Amino acid sequence: MRYLYAFSLLLALGLGRPVHAQQPFERYGVKVKVATLSNGRFQEFFTNDSLRRIGSVVYDTRLRRVAYLLPPDSLVGHAKPDITSRWMSPDPLAEKFMYISPYAYGNNNPVRYMDPDGREIIDTKGNPVSVHINKNGSVTLGSNATADTRRVVKAMAMTPTGRARIDAINKSDIGIIFYVNDKEAPTGKKIVLGSTTPPRDPNSGIEGKEQKAISIYTDNIEKATAGETKDKTLKGLTMEQAIGAVASHESVHGVDKQQIALETSKPTPTETVREKKPDAVESQVANDIRKGRR
Repeated sequence: MRYLYAFSLLLALGLGRPVHAQQPFERYGVKVKVATLSNGRFQEFFTNDSLRRIGSVVYDTRLRRVAYLLPPDSLVGHAKPDITSRWMSPDPLAEKFMYISPYAYGNNNPVRYMDPDGREIIDTKGNPVSVHINKNGSVTLGSNATADTRRVVKAMAMTPTGRARIDAINKSDIGIIFYVNDKEAPTGKKIVLGSTTPPRDPNSGIEGKEQKAISIYTDNIEKATAGETKDKTLKGLTMEQAIGAVASHESVHGVDKQQIALETSKPTPTETVREKKPDAVESQVANDIRKGRR
């Protein structure tokens, strides 16, 4: 009789019917209408304490394995079940901008700002300047941007090619600061429209700091736009349009890895070889302007 009682107790405790997942109060003899976020489409209550839901995955903490996957949402059919609970990629500058939540796209103002890469241009002290490319193609810069940086970046943003160069600067690990020089342009046989600090020290050959300065010389640019120079690429452009073209040219010298490798190679390449890619970018900006590409 004692054994029969023990067996009956086992049936009552261990082999009783399971509680329905959508009725968490049924064990207490109460049936209520349970409102769920999925309106009953998905299982959201579990009678087994070892089951934990993580996104689209139900994980068994006791067995240490995935119990099953929940049905994918039809609204996001492009997301596969095995990746719906993961980040697609790490934020490369998450630790650098800890005051901005990684969930706050576009500095928490996506209506006004676009942030395609989240990287940086720097100010005179080497601090990053936030750069947001707006939907209309204009740019919004951080409060620490210098007047020269604002002028040059906004000039570059006037064309698709210029905006692509801004993007290249932002993606680079080399910080760029811009200077607009109205009076002290380099003198010599060739009229210099812009310059970039060399990637290596010319005396020691040692790689310089991961910051470079791009200088724009407006006196000489004015001559180029007036058609007074041998190169007629900038002829007929406004000053701001020409600044955008020259800055885009110099950005290739500043951050393009292949260009930097070319310029620091031995033997030293000729000027024609060194300037081929930067000149092509400058010409493309000028063509964008003449063809009305915004």
